[in-house]
Amino acid sequence: MKLLGKGSEGFDIPVNIAVSAASRSAIEAIERAGGTIRTVFHDRLSLRATLVPHKFTVLPRPAYPPPKLMARYMDEDKRGYLAYLKGEAQSTSTDAPTEWRDGRDRAAVDGARGQ
Repeated sequence: MKLLGKGSEGFDIPVNIAVSAASRSAIEAIERAGGTIRTVFHDRLSLRATLVPHKFTVLPRPAYPPPKLMARYMDEDKRGYLAYLKGEAQSTSTDAPTEWRDGRDRAAVDGARGQ
């Protein structure tokens, strides 16, 4: 479901809402009223668990969106629920830490080994 901002000029009720997508004007209207909005991906199973949770003994873990939708849910401007992953996704596996866990400087240790 996509939340649109049409008719949001007089909206002043603070609500906390999770939707599949939201327009920029809808996000601004909800936050201006003191509410929060979050965009969340639901596959068939997680949508069913959201609608009828009493039919599940254990709620299923939410699924990640398909690759073509991942950017939308990682975007903080669109209030994506995976926005916290954006920094992790941008770092590469070749980025080595500058310090060892015990506090030793990595460059000094590598230099002592002749690397």
